[in-house]
Amino acid sequence: MLKHLHRKCFTCRHLLKLGSYAFIRFSLFLFPKASVYFLPLILAVTVISLLLASFTVLRQTDLKRIIAYASIAHMNFLVAALFVQDVIALKDLYYFK
Repeated sequence: MLKHLHRKCFTCRHLLKLGSYAFIRFSLFLFPKASVYFLPLILAVTVISLLLASFTVLRQTDLKRIIAYASIAHMNFLVAALFVQDVIALKDLYYFK
């Protein structure tokens, strides 16, 4: 579903970045204990989604779909860096975003 949305909307990459901002602003600082509690689950989901997006992009021939799957993989890296809650990871996250 996300890949089709990304193909039709040029600003969807900005909406994906807005989602990462919402994680930073609301999830981590308002619910720090829940973020630590769900850390293994979130990291498992991000790794699985990262692998699925990376292997799916290998089969694509349409450039727009390749960009969409690469954007999904990019957001998985950002979410993983967010929930690790390391100072270096957060600093690199702001630089990478």
